[in-house]
Amino acid sequence: DQDGTFTAPVTGIYSLGINIRYSTHTSSHTRASMSVQTSNQVYNMFELNPYNVMDVNGTVNLGMTIIADMDAADTFTFSTNTYNGGKTIDITVGNTSMWGAKIA
Repeated sequence: DQDGTFTAPVTGIYSLGINIRYSTHTSSHTRASMSVQTSNQVYNMFELNPYNVMDVNGTVNLGMTIIADMDAADTFTFSTNTYNGGKTIDITVGNTSMWGAKIA
């Protein structure tokens, strides 16, 4: 879906993933977290200091994949938070994606 939600078309086992690119972190952004949610479970994927993992261009690229048992019409979404710091970070839309594929 265009709104950042994957909906399982049929019941099965799915590979679900996300790649996300953040930018404009500062040294005062000392904690970031990301989780994914299916209709049946929340997966807390990581917590880290984004400033420590920035590349030379000031961006942070993170990705993850889970395997989930989904029923038809179950959904998959994600959430991300950055803490501390007085500046809002950016999520680069053209470099951020999520997907789902039935594997069994």
